[in-house]
Amino acid sequence: MTAGSTSFEGYAPNCLWQPTGRQRPSAEHDVGRRVTSREAELRLFVRGAPQPDWRGIVSALHDADLDSPRRSTIPLVAYWQEPVARLTPLRNELGFPATAPWTFSFEHSVDVAGGRGKPSCTDLMIIAPSVVIAIEAKYTEPPYENVDHWRHRPRDPNRCAVLRGWLDMLEMGTSVHLPIDAVLQLPYQLIHRAASACCPAAVHRAVIYQVFDVGRRDYYFQELGGLRALMPAAALKLGVLATPATASAGYASLLARRDRGERRMAREVRSALVDGQVFSFAEPSLLLA
Repeated sequence: MTAGSTSFEGYAPNCLWQPTGRQRPSAEHDVGRRVTSREAELRLFVRGAPQPDWRGIVSALHDADLDSPRRSTIPLVAYWQEPVARLTPLRNELGFPATAPWTFSFEHSVDVAGGRGKPSCTDLMIIAPSVVIAIEAKYTEPPYENVDHWRHRPRDPNRCAVLRGWLDMLEMGTSVHLPIDAVLQLPYQLIHRAASACCPAAVHRAVIYQVFDVGRRDYYFQELGGLRALMPAAALKLGVLATPATASAGYASLLARRDRGERRMAREVRSALVDGQVFSFAEPSLLLA
């Protein structure tokens, strides 16, 4: 998924999550309208912009997010069409409290805390009072480079400053100090995603790889295990949510067209998402590192 720095209602620049009131409906729908309990407990954002519902999320995604039907964006958004129903079993398995309101922030950006660089853009950040769950979708993308490779040889001083900023943010949320040398073989993406989960104020935190190609579950579990070895589970839960995804017949044809070289398929992919013609999902299973 693409990165981009944003700010939105409820997100404070100093990385402390400050819950705010529900987005008010427009005036034409305000008079005589009762707010449902679900609306009062759920807020949806894409790149910091509030969305009224799941269709709003699909509409707000950039064409670049959907140009390839093999992007992990597509199964992620399709799976979370019913956010509360999907969240409840995951929250229970993590042992996190039932609290409200819940904010689902797709393409959630957190700026670097040191040096100069691009923000980290988590696929889905789920935030509530005392709880943060960072979801990173995995479908067909290749492995990401490790920290040692990312910072370059000879060492790039600015990249070292960026990395130190992420590690300091991670320490802020977990009270675990990590020297740079300890994380050299870990994926750089994992470092800044874990740091982003430590940005909003919370008591309970988790970073979850949602893996839609379950044949790669063990690979990602091992990846998370490298970070788990450096900090206790009580500080930051890490896990793989294996979510078997089967493409519909119509979506399989889009995948085949992509494999034959077709590009810029956002219109067809967006339409398939709205029509519910992308994936069916088997029961997910959570494996904690």
